[in-house]
Amino acid sequence: MTLRSVNPYTSHQVLLDLQRTNSNLATLTEQLSSGNRLTSLDVDPTASALVLDFEDSIQQNKAYIKQADSANAMLETTDTVLQSVNDAIVRLQELAVQGTGTGDNSAAEQEVLSIKENLLSLANTQTNGKYIFAGTQTQTIPFTSTATGADYGGDDGIISLDVSPSTSVATNLTGDKVFFGSGGKDSTTDLFRQVTDLANALHNNASTDTIQANLKSILSEVNANLADVGGREAALLQHQDNLDNYNTTLADIQANYQSVDYPTAYVEYAQAQLSRQASLSVLGKTSNDTLFNYLA
Repeated sequence: MTLRSVNPYTSHQVLLDLQRTNSNLATLTEQLSSGNRLTSLDVDPTASALVLDFEDSIQQNKAYIKQADSANAMLETTDTVLQSVNDAIVRLQELAVQGTGTGDNSAAEQEVLSIKENLLSLANTQTNGKYIFAGTQTQTIPFTSTATGADYGGDDGIISLDVSPSTSVATNLTGDKVFFGSGGKDSTTDLFRQVTDLANALHNNASTDTIQANLKSILSEVNANLADVGGREAALLQHQDNLDNYNTTLADIQANYQSVDYPTAYVEYAQAQLSRQASLSVLGKTSNDTLFNYLA
């Protein structure tokens, strides 16, 4: 009589194989249902690390795009105001020419004073509760009217926003630069002073020749500021497009790492099922190989 017993090592090994197969089947099932190959970090540690790195870059770029949006909003408002200032100066030039001769200039004088009030309102423009021409003193009213023109209550600080790790953009023009010009307060480039002087000249039927020349210089500086702001806007839009395109590229690479190769996954799933059935079959036979099966 030959006595045979179950090999415990064989049973243990088959159980381990079955556990691995079940785990593999669970992973494949999740991958096939979700379409995501990287269901856990240990599926492909290298690919998972790259995907996480790409995601960090995408989120950082989105933050910079949001910063660029904020910068563009400020610049667009500034651009709109400067266009209105430009139009006001053109009208002031027309009124200055009309008032060169003698006659009743009272209507023109009143229009000039109204334009001054409008310019003051434009100089005190707010967006999101902040004065755009006050420098860094965004909660301070930048301009107040005076008998000879206007006083400036802001500073010459520039507000910059980061739009990349190495790039920032200035989002503002200071009020003294825009409305006092290169010469400063009470100079020939001080718009408020020239408007006041024009109203006085019209009231007194005095010559406006000098004021006309000064307004021409002021208009030139306003147009230079418009070009400056427009250039910043264009650069920001291009920068945002570049970031958007870069994020699209990163997302595509992510998808390549993450997306399930369905034909391959289905083959692996079928193979895992066959392996599982084989392990269960071996275990079934092993469990029946008891001492009584071999009694002779």
